[in-house]
Amino acid sequence: MMKKLAITIAVLLPFAVAPAMAKPYLPDPSAVPQTGMVSKAPVGSTVTIDSTGKFGTRYGNVFKVQPDKSLKLMYQYELPNQQNG
Repeated sequence: MMKKLAITIAVLLPFAVAPAMAKPYLPDPSAVPQTGMVSKAPVGSTVTIDSTGKFGTRYGNVFKVQPDKSLKLMYQYELPNQQNG
């Protein structure tokens, strides 16, 4: 029984750790804005900054506030197109 448990843990552990070690997926690295420091946001909170890529696509960039008040990019997502009408 213990041997089966150990084998199961050994097989599944890499799948559990892989997302934590992965770099953020960036659909368009050109759309990541240059950020500075924040002064009022609590450590660990997230900040979303909208930007436009070099081909005109709009993105939302989600940053996490670090202990030194800098921002670390967590992920980026494409914003829907808005129709003027």
